[in-house]
Amino acid sequence: MRPGSLETGAQLHAWRVAQGLTAKRVGELIELTERSIHRAERGGRLGARIRLGMKLLETRIASGEIVLSPEKRVVERIRRTRDRSLMVKEPSAKYGQWWHGQLRSGADIRAWRKSVGLYVKELAELLAVTSPSLIRAEQSQSPSLRIVYGVELLRNKVLSGEVDLRTITEARAKRGGRKKS
Repeated sequence: MRPGSLETGAQLHAWRVAQGLTAKRVGELIELTERSIHRAERGGRLGARIRLGMKLLETRIASGEIVLSPEKRVVERIRRTRDRSLMVKEPSAKYGQWWHGQLRSGADIRAWRKSVGLYVKELAELLAVTSPSLIRAEQSQSPSLRIVYGVELLRNKVLSGEVDLRTITEARAKRGGRKKS
């Protein structure tokens, strides 16, 4: 089966697995997100952008520009265990000017949010999304582009001084404290 002749999501999935490619790698090859590939595989007919990308990929493979390595023929999905042993804890870091354009995964967004001292609820309000949406995005490898762009825009405004996060963090209701006897 040639990549340019694929018409349905099931054919795309069968071709991807037969080539030993992950959805993320196929997305990189045709310049789409992993999420877009998974959605296309679950859907019926492939969208025009994916069909065009696959035709271009076929041309690039035929010209020798891209060589698909058959190192790993079977792609198995890693599943999380109940104790979340596969979860990776990222080191704490302060994100400054050099961080521009690097907020790609949910872990990046979470690390940036924690480094500036915002709660999930506060960042969700600033981005005009719900807290569960932001939590899902932080747990995702390829979060919603709306959230990624919103966080990137907010980060730029914080760095330029247009937004002062101290007004948000100082206005928080005080939690706990000493008990009066």
